[in-house]
Amino acid sequence: MTKTHKEIALFMVQLCENQNYTEAQIISEISDKTQDLLNQLTSLATVQAPDGRKMISVEIFREKNLAPAVENFLINLAIAENLFML
Repeated sequence: MTKTHKEIALFMVQLCENQNYTEAQIISEISDKTQDLLNQLTSLATVQAPDGRKMISVEIFREKNLAPAVENFLINLAIAENLFML
C-alpha cells in the first residue's frame, strides 16, 4: 500500500465517521477527491496519440523517479482511464 492509498483510505474513513455528513455529501466528497487525482494524472499526459488525444507513456513516470508502488498505482490508474500509451 502506498502513501497515496493510505491517504485515500484515511480520507474515506474520516468522511464516514463524521456524523454531520449525509450519504450524498460523502459521495460528493469522494467524487471530488477522485476528480482531483484524475486531474493530476491528466496533467502528466504529454504524448500525442494518433487520434490527437494526450496520453501518458511509461517514460513520463520513469522520469519522475517515483517509488515502484506509486508508479505501478499511477500506471494502473492511467490504464483504467484509457490514458496510458505503450
